[in-house]
Order: sequence, then structure tokens, then C-alpha cells
Amino acid sequence: MDTPSQETVDAALKHSGMDPSPQDRERLRTMYEQFLPRLQALRALNLDDEEAAGVFVPQQR
Repeated sequence: MDTPSQETVDAALKHSGMDPSPQDRERLRTMYEQFLPRLQALRALNLDDEEAAGVFVPQQR
């Protein structure tokens, strides 16, 4: 799998109107890199018009 380039993250930030510091840009790229495989797996399910939702189940201690 290709690692997302800083240019990809910069384009998304520009589109959103955000202008974070260079350090924050690198942190965002790292987070995007971790998120991307999950997003690709979700897209591969071909859910068409179905809406996927996350579920939070807290663990009891």
C-alpha cells in the first residue's frame, strides 16, 4: 500500500480551509496514514446506499 504523501494531506487541508503548522501537518499525515487502510477496507465492502456506523462499547473495569 502506498504511503500518503504530504501533498495529499496538504490538498485536503487546503480544500477544508485549514492551515496548521508544519508539525501539525506531519502529525495529520501520520494519522491519515493509520486511518487509510481502514477506510479502504470499508470501501471494499461495496455497501452502495447502506450507511456504516461505528459503535463504541466501553469495557467494564
